[in-house]
Amino acid sequence: AELAGHMRQNVGAETVELIALTSKTGGASVMITSITDALAFMVGSSTSLPALSAFCVYAGIGVLLCFLFQIFLFLPLLALNVQRTKANRYDLLCCFKSKHEHPIHDPK
Repeated sequence: AELAGHMRQNVGAETVELIALTSKTGGASVMITSITDALAFMVGSSTSLPALSAFCVYAGIGVLLCFLFQIFLFLPLLALNVQRTKANRYDLLCCFKSKHEHPIHDPK
């Protein structure tokens, strides 16, 4: 939804600019949420119950890894998808171009 909004507002923008705007608006909230969740789980790992402590450690590490994957994997894949869309290529068979023009600022 963030990317689609930026695509409608900035019709002639480059892919890098669209991804930067998307990560700027949505990235701060994702980062704050991930840090506070991971911190809460790490604090919870100080409990005296071994099973709960282990769960909190793994959950905290899992939250941090999800954040890193969003930054280093999801955003580049999103940029590739924007380039595919701008080239008027199909979703699943991206090596084929569509005969009909699909405007990028009007997703359906």
